[in-house]
Amino acid sequence: MRAVAIIAVMSVISGCGIVPKKVTPEQTAASTRFYPGKTAAELKAASEKTLTLLVPDRMKLDAQENGVRARYNYSYAQTRIGYVGNTTSFFTDHGMGVTWYEVVFTEEAGGTRARLAYLNRGDLTKNVISPEITALHNSFRSDIPMTGRTSVEDFTLFHDRVEYLVGLRSAWAPCPTTKVTERTFMEFCDRTGLKNDAP
Repeated sequence: MRAVAIIAVMSVISGCGIVPKKVTPEQTAASTRFYPGKTAAELKAASEKTLTLLVPDRMKLDAQENGVRARYNYSYAQTRIGYVGNTTSFFTDHGMGVTWYEVVFTEEAGGTRARLAYLNRGDLTKNVISPEITALHNSFRSDIPMTGRTSVEDFTLFHDRVEYLVGLRSAWAPCPTTKVTERTFMEFCDRTGLKNDAP
C-alpha cells in the first residue's frame, strides 16, 4: 500500500511540472492548404470522404455551410500494474475515447483554402459512465483549438489525400510503414481501431 501511495504522489508531482507544448509555426502552416481552382463544395465532398475512409463504419459526419465536422468514438483497454505488499497485481481499465475533426473552407480568388483541426480525448470514461460524459462523447466540436500535440504529419497526410480526391495529386497518400515506436504518433494512422482504407 505504501508503494502505491508513493507512486501516486510521484505521478502528481511529475505531472505538475510538465509545461504544455506551444503550437509551432510549422503546425499552423501545415494545418491550412490552398487548393487552386477548387470550390468549397468540392473540398467538402473530398474532406468527408477522406475522414470517412479512416474508419468507414464508425465515423460520424456533420456537414456545415462552410465546413465539415466529424467524430470518431472508440473503446480501449489498458493494463496497469499495482502492488499490494509484496504482491504484484494487474488491473485492466476499460475506457472510451473520441477524436473530433473540423475542416473549415474559405473561398478566395483562384481557389479555396481549407483548415484542419483535430482533438483527441482518450480518457472519457475510465470505467465510469455519466450523462455528462455520454453527452460529450456524442457531440461534435467546432472551433477546435490547435495544441502542441497536434502533428504536422497528420495535417500533411490529410491535405495530400484531399488533393488526390480533387485531382491535384496523382497518388493516394498512405500511412507510414515505419513502426510507431520509431516515429511520431499520428492520429490519422495510429489511433485504436482506424482502418485507413484507400478509395
